[in-house]
Amino acid sequence: MEKIGVIDVWTKGRSPLPDAKREKLESQNALKQKEEGYEQLRELCHLGEYDLATQLANRFPHWGYRISDGIVVEQIEDS
Repeated sequence: MEKIGVIDVWTKGRSPLPDAKREKLESQNALKQKEEGYEQLRELCHLGEYDLATQLANRFPHWGYRISDGIVVEQIEDS
């Protein structure tokens, strides 16, 4: 946060983020979402809700997980 004296009242909004910083923030956000997704899937499997966990994993494929025999496993991409 900037101090009041540093803020230019004539400019609109924030200054744009540099590309490198924006990419870093996006990758951090994606990693956080992946970790939170894993925890959700793991908890559903722990509760015995394998079908729900499978549906959730299919709904968010960018997390990179699938459910196999009631266990959360990392999805391996076939390229």
